[in-house]
Amino acid sequence: MKRLSTGLFLLAIGTTGPGERSPAPFTCPVPDDRVSLRFSMTVHESVYEQTNFGEPPQIAIWLAHPETGTIRTVWVANRAGRRLWKGKFECPTALPIWEYRHRAEKSDFQARGLLKRLLDAVTGATPDGGPFSVSTAVERGSRWRCYVEVNLSADFNRDFPYRDETGMPDPEVNGQPSLVYEGDITALPGSRAVMNAVGRSDQWVATGRIIADLTGITTALDAVTNIEVHCSEQ
Repeated sequence: MKRLSTGLFLLAIGTTGPGERSPAPFTCPVPDDRVSLRFSMTVHESVYEQTNFGEPPQIAIWLAHPETGTIRTVWVANRAGRRLWKGKFECPTALPIWEYRHRAEKSDFQARGLLKRLLDAVTGATPDGGPFSVSTAVERGSRWRCYVEVNLSADFNRDFPYRDETGMPDPEVNGQPSLVYEGDITALPGSRAVMNAVGRSDQWVATGRIIADLTGITTALDAVTNIEVHCSEQ
């Protein structure tokens, strides 16, 4: 199983180049007053190979404070986090929910001249299939709302077609929009949360709003499954 760890203060982890996919395992020391939250999931190669591009999904993982709404990125795929899109600078409909929430976090680190450290700490190569996990350290007893956003490119279906009713093509070749999974956890060893799909983004327009209606979503729900977060001692 692939496993990554990030520290509370975003200690740098090793990353791979744009053309590489396999994340390098990394473990960082965690002080005694902190515990580990481990996000785990299964990426299904047989699903993404059926899309027009046949590429692994883009994934973003983050925590949100349930009272303040402040977010903390745990992990995001290199392509989305570092804007390493093929033939273009950005792809606004890839992970729009994370992008929208990441703005304040990004501005804060940018103002302190620490944006590169943030990206080094939280970006990694896209998992190409099978079990995948990433861990981060948090304060013992703290409460978090956990999010995972997943998107496959070019996974068109009847409800999310390549062309709209006017004949205009999907500008980002998005297909079914990104899905957002959510779960709540209290950071005490032994606690666990199963994360369920709670909504999606929009196929055509980048939006930070989670759309609860999952009507028409088909194969996108099968791309990444068994999404959970576990708390344990280090």
